[in-house]
Amino acid sequence: MSDNPIFILGAHKSGTTLLRSIFDAHPDLFVVPFETHFFQNQCFWVDYNYRQEHPRSLSAEEIVARFSDRLHHLNKTEDRLGDTPESFTIDVSAFQETFKALDLTMNQKQRFGLLMNAYHQALHGTPLPEDKQVVEKSVEHAEFAPFLKQMFPKARFVHIVRNPYANIVSLRKAKILQSGFPLVFRILNSLYNSYYHLYRNQKLINSYHTLRYEDLVTDPEKEISKLTDFLDLRFHDILLQPTKFGNIWQGNSSTGRDLVGFDQARLASWEETIGPMEIMFLNRLFDYPFEEYGYEKLPDPSFTDFLKPVKEEGLTRYLLNRLYLAYLSYDPGKQI
Repeated sequence: MSDNPIFILGAHKSGTTLLRSIFDAHPDLFVVPFETHFFQNQCFWVDYNYRQEHPRSLSAEEIVARFSDRLHHLNKTEDRLGDTPESFTIDVSAFQETFKALDLTMNQKQRFGLLMNAYHQALHGTPLPEDKQVVEKSVEHAEFAPFLKQMFPKARFVHIVRNPYANIVSLRKAKILQSGFPLVFRILNSLYNSYYHLYRNQKLINSYHTLRYEDLVTDPEKEISKLTDFLDLRFHDILLQPTKFGNIWQGNSSTGRDLVGFDQARLASWEETIGPMEIMFLNRLFDYPFEEYGYEKLPDPSFTDFLKPVKEEGLTRYLLNRLYLAYLSYDPGKQI
């Protein structure tokens, strides 16, 4: 692989998969069609709430097994909101044959290179060409951008943000489909992590590009042209048709709708389903993304409205989610 990989960053349901799918068919790139969770699978300390991990030492065999188990899971899953392979199968045996060369004396750059080569073997049956530029995205990697920059000084980062109101609605709907109505503090903690590291990374890393999901969907040619300029990539018309492993990407919308290309129709659909509870918490916790990226804040709901349940919110989740306001109010200066 080349020494200038591209890392796509952003919170769950902020547009990271769409962004990855834009690059999928570019002839100069090897786009990994699923999240690698490179640091989490090695048991680094991960703070991002929906990918939390606590640090512990692993043997090389345990690391290989964790990455392999992830691929077995992907081959079996039918969850379109996740990274299901859909029209392709991952050759886990081919992956293991290459990745078993992992040695704990390798540094993280060497491990990442070996992992990418193993993925290429598993997906294409051939070694990863030395001149191929890798594109990788994992939602928790915003907090590891400084690590990645140290590993690859020529790496470039693309961080996508979305209107927080739309983001929380989309993530809530996705979690309902996957595991039931979520605990709001888990969503808020995950968003907080992503916003915090976005703020921090822009000050630490000069090769860091940020774009808004809404701008990408509204004027894809303009935003993709900016991206290719930033990344020193050749612009191709194929970038205007998102794909996944060479096939038209049907999207991972939490509404369950198939989409082709860039779907502007539902940019404001969150307005129909956002709950006063979600508005209250977002307004209280996240001045930064609203102010920095020009998203208009809604008026604070009344406490009476705050107490109204959100659609599909069961009694237990309702109580736990409303009690979170008391937790935050206990210390008025407290954030997450």
